[in-house]
Amino acid sequence: MNIESISYRADDPDCVDRVAAAVEEHGCALVLDLYTGDQLAALQEWNRGLVDQAPTLYPDYWKPGDAVFAIKSVYEICPEAIEMTLTPALVKLLLATSGGAPLDFHAATIMGRTGEHGNRIEWHQDNGIPVDRDLKDERSKGLREGGVPYRFGRDADLERGIECRINIEPQREDGGCLHVFPGSHRWPVADYDGIAEQIGDRPSLPYP
Repeated sequence: MNIESISYRADDPDCVDRVAAAVEEHGCALVLDLYTGDQLAALQEWNRGLVDQAPTLYPDYWKPGDAVFAIKSVYEICPEAIEMTLTPALVKLLLATSGGAPLDFHAATIMGRTGEHGNRIEWHQDNGIPVDRDLKDERSKGLREGGVPYRFGRDADLERGIECRINIEPQREDGGCLHVFPGSHRWPVADYDGIAEQIGDRPSLPYP
């Protein structure tokens, strides 16, 4: 499989149905041109402004000198980001991939690289779910940035989840773009060692 086989253009009349089918079968899809040029330019300008202000305004979310940075709870600290990112076209896609179930947004995060260092993120599953309180039991993942408690999600909960990644800036294959394993959404929840064993010699799919 290559990225072209699960890439769809937003102006394709069948885009919504095809993306929903790809997410069901492969666990992932890439949608091109979902934002207009003006919408993307506005997102880029807003993102640069937020990143420039982050060390001062959001010290709890920012770690100076890190090769990879993250600003958590973006929709809570920047409500204007909701309207900028959740356009009618995107919401329509999310509703289709959820089978029409109501959408409940759990978290929004800006992630990026500083360009100052190389950094490798090990293979992992995004299997944590933000919750109201930490029960401090075997399924607890403790507190994440901003003091939000997370738990290891059960299969039934994770199957209901959708992760939407918006590439605001270009993501090049030689610059450390996201890699995925199509179909891995059907794998059981596992730790780092279990994931590494499951992957074995499988080739990953880059998402430039």
